Amino acid sequence: MLKTLKTFFRFETQRQALYGTFIFLVVLSTGLRSAIPYFYKLFIDILPSKDFAQLTLLVVSYFLLRLFALILATLSYYLGDSITFEGSKNARIQVFNHLHDLDFAFHSEKSTGSLISAIKRGDGAFFSLHHAFHHRILEVGVSFVVMVVFLTALNPTITVIVIASFLACLILTKFLVANNVRKRSAFNEEEDHISSIITDNIINFDTVKFFAKEKWESARLTKDFKKWTQTLWGYGNSFRLFDIGVGGLVNVSIFIILLLALNYFHLEAIGLAEFVLIFGFINSFFPYLWDLVWGFRDIAKNYADIEKYFRIPDNEVSGKEPQTPVDL
Repeated sequence: MLKTLKTFFRFETQRQALYGTFIFLVVLSTGLRSAIPYFYKLFIDILPSKDFAQLTLLVVSYFLLRLFALILATLSYYLGDSITFEGSKNARIQVFNHLHDLDFAFHSEKSTGSLISAIKRGDGAFFSLHHAFHHRILEVGVSFVVMVVFLTALNPTITVIVIASFLACLILTKFLVANNVRKRSAFNEEEDHISSIITDNIINFDTVKFFAKEKWESARLTKDFKKWTQTLWGYGNSFRLFDIGVGGLVNVSIFIILLLALNYFHLEAIGLAEFVLIFGFINSFFPYLWDLVWGFRDIAKNYADIEKYFRIPDNEVSGKEPQTPVDL
């Protein structure tokens, strides 16, 4: 897995200065957006005083922060697109050139349809991996750090429960993702097999017609679709485990944290503004946690797709050019 991800990031980081700027913009824009719930507390603190000048300044600050975060996020997406477009192009050129270098023995043993399917999925996975790493996992990580900093200053006990819930979600996600990627890999094999049958039939259409094998080929495809359907159901049901497992854990975590915050409010250990702050962070972060779950799921899914794609250049060329060619 590390080899495949190393290859992916080699294409992503070919322009290191641009990539570093992109990461900086993602972190900064996410950090600003994640601090927005703190304004809820400030509004609650100032509203009773009815100080119009302070409230106006707070509204303007709130607006400028959101606008600045939006501009930075837009710039990060623009730079990210520039990085990914170039990386995807270079990866395809490398695979394309290597396919030309491979000898006849390789191409005679490989199904054209299977190769086309692997290349299409691999190129699509390149874009999906970029989004999963940089706009899901990285953004959720930054949001989590910002929330922990604010909550630690407010109430360490609630912070511990939030961290414990986060870690429990990560552990559960690890097992669910492992199951999902196994199901995805099994389905990919059957999808490549079906694709090879259809593509080879289209390419050899005249041969099928010449030997009047239309019904035979149709029956073969229908038969092979049985295993394809079975693996697809297994893959689809692995998503339902995400819904039940992670969804249930997130809802229980929100319930426990809010119940504890309500108890602290009842005991006057925290005020109304602090309770609203906790509610704001929990309400914004935990639904955001799904992005992390799906980010890991996307990485697992796309790894299964891109691993086969990046494995193409690993095929050795049997008919290599001599190191010291003879000039005839």
